[in-house]
Amino acid sequence: MFCRKLYQWLRYERGSSSIETAIVFPVMMLLTITIIQFGTLVYARQSAEEAARYGVRMGVVNVGNPAGGAVAAASDYASKALPWGYHVTVQAPGGVVGTVIRLQVTTQPPNILGPLMGFFGGGGNGYLISAVAEGRMEGWQP
Repeated sequence: MFCRKLYQWLRYERGSSSIETAIVFPVMMLLTITIIQFGTLVYARQSAEEAARYGVRMGVVNVGNPAGGAVAAASDYASKALPWGYHVTVQAPGGVVGTVIRLQVTTQPPNILGPLMGFFGGGGNGYLISAVAEGRMEGWQP
């Protein structure tokens, strides 16, 4: 008696796992891709900030060509940390002891959610991440 009822119950529940998978799988994939996109954005922001800070640190102690040294150092750091590309801009060149040197590092990480959001009317060109760092020129004043 019990086995017969169990068999009937299992027979009615046969396709439910397929339906549950068809409903839950897209939601879980979207959640996973969103987490990966957020992690990429956080990594890009941290790397751009550190590249700008590193460039400024190298520029403030460079007496001969502070802006050139800062750009070279920031580009060197960014080329290793940001594989999808970057752009380094000097906003304040420094040069004299006590003046400010300011760098901006801009990057555009890949947008993996863009093509998916196009199905829902969203999307876009991507995310533009920018970081600025500044420091005062060091050295002796004559």
